[in-house]
Amino acid sequence: MATLSISSDNAIELRNLKNTLTNEVITTATVTVTLTQNGSQVSGEVWPLAMPHIANGLYRAVLTDSLVLDTNLSYLATVVADNGAGQRKQWCVPYSVVCDE
Repeated sequence: MATLSISSDNAIELRNLKNTLTNEVITTATVTVTLTQNGSQVSGEVWPLAMPHIANGLYRAVLTDSLVLDTNLSYLATVVADNGAGQRKQWCVPYSVVCDE
């Protein structure tokens, strides 16, 4: 399971976004992420959060250190990539929270 660090900025990435039919890298998609806990959006951010294209199909968002996270709970990041008609995909990634020393 992926982890988020409590009271820290955290990067969430979508790597190597490609068109499944042509295998071409997609650099023009609108990509967003929403972080939830038990179906409710996590406090401390306005969701969905944009994930700008960085390079070669890599999209990234930085989650602020002000997110209200708890090390005893699990979270779900829902990432949506939309590149127009017939080119939309959604991923759900579970996260746990750690307290780095």
